[in-house]
Amino acid sequence: MSLNPAELPIPEDQVRDALLSAAVPGFNGSLTIFFHLGPEALHGLALEVHRRQSEAIGQSVERVHLNVPLRERAQRVDDKLRALRPKLTMRTRLVSITGHFRDGKLEKTEVEDVP
Repeated sequence: MSLNPAELPIPEDQVRDALLSAAVPGFNGSLTIFFHLGPEALHGLALEVHRRQSEAIGQSVERVHLNVPLRERAQRVDDKLRALRPKLTMRTRLVSITGHFRDGKLEKTEVEDVP
């Protein structure tokens, strides 16, 4: 099974164990498993950087260099990064799985996803 590089499999055995905890005679109701990303999830985060260079319109194939000091370039990066900060978060699309039980028997499941 090939996964999208932005996807990680959820341990099926943990989901099974949680559902089995409600699979007991006499249990009528639902059990919901919520999924959260903890800070430790970022330890496995990998950045893949793609860089494309294009030539300025009307310029020859020779490299075009702007005479901007490194300090100013870094400041521009820092300013743009500060504006991006609220969006620099990792989210999971899967929010929860709910199992509905009748007398301890799993009747149906529902998955809540972020569109």
